Amino acid sequence: MVDAFHVLTAAHCLQMWFPLVPSWVDSVEVVPGMDNGSRPFGEAWATQYRTPPEYAREDSFFLLDPRHDWALVTLDRNIGSFTGWMRPMAAPQDDPIYVGPLHTAGFPGDLDRNAWTMYHTSGPGCWADDYDHGTWLDEAPGQSGSPVWVPNGSDHLVLSVVSRGGLNETDCNVGTRLTSERLENVSLWVAADPPPLDYPDLSIFRYTYGSFAPDLAAPEITPLEITSRVRNKGTAASTGFRVSYYLTPYSLWEEPRIDSESYRIADIDVPSLDPFDFWDLYWTGLLPRGVPSGRYWVAWIIDSSNAVVEFKEDDNMVFLRPTPLVVDALPPQTVVNITASTGVEGWYRSAVRLALNVTDDISGANGTVYRLDSGSWAPYAGPIDVTAQGAHLLEYFSTDMAGNAEPMGQTAFGIDTVPPENLTIVSPSQHETVHTSSVEVHYLSVDVLSGIDGYLVQLDERAALSSGTGLSFKFEGVADGPHTLCVSVIDKAGNEASVSASFRVDTNVFSLSGPYGPMPLLALLATPVLTAVLALLRRSRVRKRIA
Repeated sequence: MVDAFHVLTAAHCLQMWFPLVPSWVDSVEVVPGMDNGSRPFGEAWATQYRTPPEYAREDSFFLLDPRHDWALVTLDRNIGSFTGWMRPMAAPQDDPIYVGPLHTAGFPGDLDRNAWTMYHTSGPGCWADDYDHGTWLDEAPGQSGSPVWVPNGSDHLVLSVVSRGGLNETDCNVGTRLTSERLENVSLWVAADPPPLDYPDLSIFRYTYGSFAPDLAAPEITPLEITSRVRNKGTAASTGFRVSYYLTPYSLWEEPRIDSESYRIADIDVPSLDPFDFWDLYWTGLLPRGVPSGRYWVAWIIDSSNAVVEFKEDDNMVFLRPTPLVVDALPPQTVVNITASTGVEGWYRSAVRLALNVTDDISGANGTVYRLDSGSWAPYAGPIDVTAQGAHLLEYFSTDMAGNAEPMGQTAFGIDTVPPENLTIVSPSQHETVHTSSVEVHYLSVDVLSGIDGYLVQLDERAALSSGTGLSFKFEGVADGPHTLCVSVIDKAGNEASVSASFRVDTNVFSLSGPYGPMPLLALLATPVLTAVLALLRRSRVRKRIA
């Protein structure tokens, strides 16, 4: 820095050689005093840079003159007001200052391959000529553009700018000497630049910008903690502003962004920040209902309400990488599998084995608890065997690793191994004679456990017919003669009982066992006798008249 917003450097630092064709760079970022990646003064950006025309001729960019390897960079902010600056100095080339004790500071690649840390070194000078300054300073690639200075009380007098190394270890390193002519050009260029306006510039605190825990959460259940640090790396104080936290869908293949598919989860208000101050943010809370299951980047927007006018407005969106937050918004599902001899309506005619199977596609199942017949809750560890007769109620629920708990489930079932009792055919009774071809059968039974599911009624060799749970059934057109009736009852567990009865149908009026008993037959037999008797009586009366 040579004043509040100008930097002296080497001209070749403003060139790039890819692919082997030299060209001027499109942009320049200046980071003063970087320390292990930390940027104590943020960064500034070049609005323009100037190089002497002698360094690179317009007609042949390949013919560079290293004797004129220097440049002046104009910055977009007055960052030198915070870093301080050095004063360029031109001395006669035979001045002993050039061969006395010297200092330099830069980013030597042999000490820091990433050039993230600035190092200082000192050593003697060895010569000076019209253009260059040779030194025995311990320099390495990465230090080009660094100042070579001598202290002068609290001031620093810059004699040259590091340009290139010696051809071998016995050669001096070379810098571009600041001559009177060159300093005159610097003064003219500086005078031509109007001072920049200072603004705040809000950003993350680089390399320590935040974290969150845990990495698995359930909406409205799991407390989530997010820590972050925001900084004003601009050269003017900010007003107060807001930081808004988001969850945005995670993808390995697409750049993250905050859009309509993102979910705003929290806001934190930050007070005003002076230049290069920072503020530690801490938020803990529950994710709101409505965030669906999935993987998300944890992100935030600095100055989400755009209350602060900044140098750069395009770097206020931050995404925490590389670990996504897994959101599990759905509870596990528990399914009851029953092994037993199946009946109907949840009744079984054997001992019952209950197995609880849990599924959770996101975080995985954590555990299941259950209770039987309003007993104590117990953790599920394996199949449950139930042998007691009667109705039972199993209650259960499961939780997942994110803390979701499913609503309590219930499964009602019953065990009934006893068939229905007291099955009786009320009518027709055993050996009863029925005097109609329309035979109505009545029967009854009881089942105190599962209850009666239905009756089957069979006459002789006919197919069995169902009467449902009704206690009667009518057969039409039953022929005269003996018959066998069979009634079966089945309870809801599938247990069955049967009973049979023999009866006779006699609809012949002249049959002794018919509807009127022997009377019609007796009447039939008595008719000829009566007729004969009446004939005899009639003859007897005729004889008396003749006599």
